[in-house]
Parts: sequence; structure tokens; C-alpha cells
Amino acid sequence: MGYRIYVWANTQSTDNAYIDADISNVSAEVSGVLTKLFVTDNTKVNKGDLIGEIDDRDYKAKLAALEASIEACIKNIEIIEQKISIGQISLEQAAEKLKLNKISFDIVATDFIRVQELNKAKCASSKTLDDSKNAYQKAKTDYKQAQLDFDISKQHLQLLELEKAAEQEKLKELTENKKVTLRSLQNTKLIAMVPGILGNSSLEVGNYIVPGRALFSIVQDNTMYIQANFKETQIQKFKSGMKVKIEFDALPKKVIYGKIRNIAPATGSKFSLIPPDHATGNFTKSVQRVPVLIDFESPNANLVPGMSAIVSIRTDQST
Repeated sequence: MGYRIYVWANTQSTDNAYIDADISNVSAEVSGVLTKLFVTDNTKVNKGDLIGEIDDRDYKAKLAALEASIEACIKNIEIIEQKISIGQISLEQAAEKLKLNKISFDIVATDFIRVQELNKAKCASSKTLDDSKNAYQKAKTDYKQAQLDFDISKQHLQLLELEKAAEQEKLKELTENKKVTLRSLQNTKLIAMVPGILGNSSLEVGNYIVPGRALFSIVQDNTMYIQANFKETQIQKFKSGMKVKIEFDALPKKVIYGKIRNIAPATGSKFSLIPPDHATGNFTKSVQRVPVLIDFESPNANLVPGMSAIVSIRTDQST
């Protein structure tokens, strides 16, 4: 009798406990009509399994159009680069011509000044002066034309470089759009990203799928645990690793064991959407509940998330 009283005094229990698990809610990243469905509710799926397919014709058409535009853009860049190569040769030739005309002009200009001085000194005839002047005018005209040709060649080359840069920017944008479209095309296939049991599915062939809306959930394999909400007066001696006795209405007369994973750093009410404000005048004291997470020592195939449990913990045990 005394031993029973001792055990009772050192045991904390609660029926405010439920099975939980890591559940992945899956939504689509693209819109379209669901054309194929390969699994149904409560089906076991593995990571990478194909769940369904969204109509991909529009995405394929867009991808083909982008690929054609990219190919045309690449060809345009190649043509422009060929023109740039020719333009660089033309600019080099124009620069060489300008250099020679500058030398010729400087020589003729110097000679013209000399003839002018000789003419003033009555040492050069008027015809010699006229011939020198004509040569000077021609050299000056040729020099100006060479300068103009050089400027035109340089400007033409600069325009080609700008045109090439614009095409390269266009190619970059088209390539990024192709990546996005290719990713969208890949996302028309609904893939299981984790292994587990598929449930809560709203998928039916013919449905119009929109991004962001939950389509189904996957209860991940081997992730079930117990969330037991103990009263704040019960947890003083709880420690991580303590053995836990668990009973279920779904499994009468069967006891399962687990261990405390951790104890929440705050009461459940503090994590609620609207925490209580005790500064108001309508305060009523009530015992708070603290969530305690419990891992199973071994999984049981007959248990599913949401089932209620009765949890008992001996506080006199050593961890």
C-alpha cells in the first residue's frame, strides 16, 4: 500500500495529449489545369514520386518562342561582331590616312609660308606663289577629309559597340526568362519532396490549379511525436530524456513508451495568436498548461496524428 502511494505521489499524468507529426503542406508554383493524377488520399509516397501533372502546353510554347528569340539574338551578335571587325580595320586605315595627310599638310603649309616670304622679297614669282597656294589648299582639303573620314569611322564603330551591348543585354534578359520558363515547365509536375503518407488532397483531374493554394499534405515518415500539455504545477521535476508511459484509446490495454524530447520555454497561451493581457481589469487566475514534446521509443503503424493519448511520467527516475 505504501509503495502504491509512493508511485502515485511521484507520477504526473495528463490526458491533454495528442499525436503530432511533421506535415508538409504542398502547393503548386504554377497555374493551369490538372491533366493527370497518379495517387489518391492515404497513399504511401516516396521522395521524388510524381503526384500529378498540370497542363504544360503554354509553358512549352513560351519556351520554344524564347529559344527561337535567343538563337536569333546570338546570330545578330555574330553579325555585329563581324561588322565591328571590319569597322576596326576601316578605322585603322582611316587613322593611317589621317596621319599621312597631316604630315603632307604640315610640309605643304611650311613650304607655302616660305614661298610667301620669298615672294615678298621679290625672290619668287607670282606663279610660284599661286602654285604653292593651290598645293596648300589641296593639302588642307585632303587633311580635313581624312579627319572627317576618321571621325565617321570612329563614330560608326562606337554605334556598333552600342548595338552589340544592347543585343547582349537582350540576350541576358531572354536567357533569364528561359530559366524562369523552364523552371515553370518543371513545376507543372507535382513531386513529393518528402517520403510519407499523402492526405488531405483536393486534387481532381480537370481542376484549375493556382499557385499558393494547398493541394495536399504529406505526413512525413518517422516524425510522429506526442505533445502533452501538463499543468504548470506538474513539470518542476521534468527533464529531457525521462521515460514516459503512453496509452491510447485507439490501442486499449496496450502501453507504449517514449522519452521527453524537450519542454516548451513558455506556456501554450503565450504562443497563441492573441496572448492574454493580464493588465486588464477582468483578470481571472487559471492554471496554465506547458507543452512537453515526447518521442516514441519505437514507431507504431496503428497510430496517426491527431489521436489522443494519456501520458504518465515518473518524476523519481534518473535520466
